[in-house]
Amino acid sequence: MSELLDGTFLADLPNGAYTVDLILGDKGSYSHDLMGVYLEGQLVDTISTVGGQVVSRSFQVNVADRQLTLRLRDLGGRDANATMEALRISGTPAPAGGTAWW
Repeated sequence: MSELLDGTFLADLPNGAYTVDLILGDKGSYSHDLMGVYLEGQLVDTISTVGGQVVSRSFQVNVADRQLTLRLRDLGGRDANATMEALRISGTPAPAGGTAWW
Protein backbone atom coordinates (compact mmCIF):
# COMPACT_ATOMS: atom_id res chain seq x y z
CA MET A 1 0.00 0.00 0.00
CA SER A 2 1.18 3.51 -0.82
CA GLU A 3 0.03 6.26 1.51
CA LEU A 4 0.85 9.84 0.65
CA LEU A 5 -0.24 13.45 0.84
CA ASP A 6 0.71 14.21 -2.76
CA GLY A 7 2.59 11.84 -5.03
CA THR A 8 3.25 11.37 -8.72
CA PHE A 9 3.88 8.06 -10.47
CA LEU A 10 5.46 8.04 -13.93
CA ALA A 11 5.55 5.22 -16.48
CA ASP A 12 7.55 5.48 -19.70
CA LEU A 13 5.26 4.10 -22.44
CA PRO A 14 4.83 4.35 -26.19
CA ASN A 15 2.23 6.91 -27.23
CA GLY A 16 -1.22 5.37 -27.34
CA ALA A 17 -4.44 4.63 -25.46
CA TYR A 18 -4.25 2.92 -22.07
CA THR A 19 -6.50 1.74 -19.28
CA VAL A 20 -5.35 2.57 -15.76
CA ASP A 21 -6.89 0.37 -13.06
CA LEU A 22 -6.53 1.56 -9.46
CA ILE A 23 -7.49 0.01 -6.17
CA LEU A 24 -7.74 2.77 -3.57
CA GLY A 25 -8.52 2.78 0.13
CA ASP A 26 -7.28 1.00 3.23
CA LYS A 27 -7.90 -2.59 4.32
CA GLY A 28 -7.22 -1.44 7.88
CA SER A 29 -9.46 0.67 10.08
CA TYR A 30 -8.64 4.07 8.56
CA SER A 31 -10.99 6.20 6.45
CA HIS A 32 -9.63 8.29 3.60
CA ASP A 33 -11.69 11.13 2.20
CA LEU A 34 -11.29 13.37 -0.81
CA MET A 35 -8.50 11.48 -2.61
CA GLY A 36 -7.86 13.22 -5.94
CA VAL A 37 -6.86 11.08 -8.92
CA TYR A 38 -5.11 12.94 -11.76
CA LEU A 39 -4.08 11.47 -15.11
CA GLU A 40 -1.95 13.45 -17.54
CA GLY A 41 -2.46 16.57 -15.37
CA GLN A 42 -6.27 16.41 -15.28
CA LEU A 43 -8.39 15.63 -12.21
CA VAL A 44 -10.41 12.56 -13.28
CA ASP A 45 -12.01 11.50 -9.98
CA THR A 46 -12.34 12.26 -6.28
CA ILE A 47 -12.74 9.17 -4.10
CA SER A 48 -13.57 8.69 -0.41
CA THR A 49 -13.50 5.40 1.51
CA VAL A 50 -14.40 4.29 5.03
CA GLY A 51 -12.19 2.11 7.21
CA GLY A 52 -11.71 -1.36 5.77
CA GLN A 53 -13.02 -0.33 2.35
CA VAL A 54 -11.15 -0.50 -0.93
CA VAL A 55 -12.62 0.57 -4.26
CA SER A 56 -11.63 -0.27 -7.81
CA ARG A 57 -11.72 2.34 -10.56
CA SER A 58 -10.73 2.16 -14.23
CA PHE A 59 -9.77 5.16 -16.32
CA GLN A 60 -9.04 5.60 -20.01
CA VAL A 61 -6.07 7.83 -20.85
CA ASN A 62 -4.22 8.81 -24.00
CA VAL A 63 -0.44 9.17 -23.71
CA ALA A 64 1.01 11.66 -26.20
CA ASP A 65 4.40 12.44 -24.60
CA ARG A 66 5.75 8.88 -24.10
CA GLN A 67 5.13 9.09 -20.35
CA LEU A 68 1.97 8.32 -18.40
CA THR A 69 1.58 10.58 -15.37
CA LEU A 70 -0.60 9.48 -12.44
CA ARG A 71 -0.90 11.80 -9.47
CA LEU A 72 -2.67 11.00 -6.21
CA ARG A 73 -3.33 13.97 -3.96
CA ASP A 74 -5.22 14.52 -0.74
CA LEU A 75 -7.79 17.25 -1.40
CA GLY A 76 -8.64 18.01 2.23
CA GLY A 77 -11.16 16.56 4.61
CA ARG A 78 -10.50 14.74 7.88
CA ASP A 79 -7.68 12.49 6.66
CA ALA A 80 -4.50 13.92 5.14
CA ASN A 81 -3.58 10.89 3.02
CA ALA A 82 -4.43 9.31 -0.30
CA THR A 83 -3.91 5.54 -0.31
CA MET A 84 -3.40 3.15 -3.19
CA GLU A 85 -3.48 -0.62 -2.80
CA ALA A 86 -2.73 -1.51 -6.43
CA LEU A 87 -2.11 -0.09 -9.91
CA ARG A 88 -2.33 -1.75 -13.35
CA ILE A 89 -1.68 -0.19 -16.75
CA SER A 90 -2.83 -1.98 -19.89
CA GLY A 91 -3.40 -0.93 -23.46
CA THR A 92 -2.31 -0.89 -27.05
CA PRO A 93 0.56 -0.85 -27.52
CA ALA A 94 1.11 -3.04 -24.45
CA PRO A 95 3.54 -1.74 -21.82
CA ALA A 96 6.94 -3.43 -21.88
CA GLY A 97 6.63 -6.73 -20.05
CA GLY A 98 2.85 -6.88 -20.61
CA THR A 99 0.39 -5.89 -17.91
CA ALA A 100 0.85 -6.49 -14.20
CA TRP A 101 -0.44 -5.20 -10.89
CA TRP A 102 1.94 -3.04 -8.84
